[in-house]
Amino acid sequence: MPGPKAALIVISILAICVRAADDVPPAPRVSNKPFMLFVPPLLPPEGADRAGAFSNAIFNELRDFFDTTSFQAILVQDLSMVESMSNQKKDIVLRTDTTDCYLTGQIFDTLVVWLRYRVGLNLCRVDIPYPKGRQAGLPPLVATKVYTAIRNEFTGIVDLTGGPPGMTVTLVPGATVAPPRTMLLPPGEYFITSQYPGFQTRRDTLTVFQGRTTKKRILMLPD
Repeated sequence: MPGPKAALIVISILAICVRAADDVPPAPRVSNKPFMLFVPPLLPPEGADRAGAFSNAIFNELRDFFDTTSFQAILVQDLSMVESMSNQKKDIVLRTDTTDCYLTGQIFDTLVVWLRYRVGLNLCRVDIPYPKGRQAGLPPLVATKVYTAIRNEFTGIVDLTGGPPGMTVTLVPGATVAPPRTMLLPPGEYFITSQYPGFQTRRDTLTVFQGRTTKKRILMLPD
């Protein structure tokens, strides 16, 4: 039978393993997605003890919605992780207000979520009605409403075409895409660089307007 010291060692190892499991880092920013959509724990109708499963289900739905956009959905354990992970002022944070995020009605209840840029004053309330007692169907409803709100209130649509096949376009430092590509980008001015072997490097200004579509065709000249 193991002695007290051996038992203490086993307990210590188990504690370290548990901490390691809790500290698994979220997915890193991928190269063709310069912006992040952070999904922290969200309060479900069943109570805070179901927040993990509820948030994970919404994250999975959002990840599918944003798979072909310039935003990468990221599940985080708490809001404090956003500042340490984000390097874009216009990364977006999804959250629920713990004091008043559910409105009750006779036939429909309503979940209220909020969207905001990591830095800035843009704040958007999103109301998501659902049939009373049907909270199991909330995650896809949340994803649909959140995607629509981000598309209309936080971004513009960019339709990028042109160039030889395989050309790369750098949107922001460290983030490249290959046309043809349709993306959601926060409004603003982008200084983009297009490159392809055997062709002259091209630099353009791309202006994105909220809620509008910007079409950009890139033509490159051989060296």
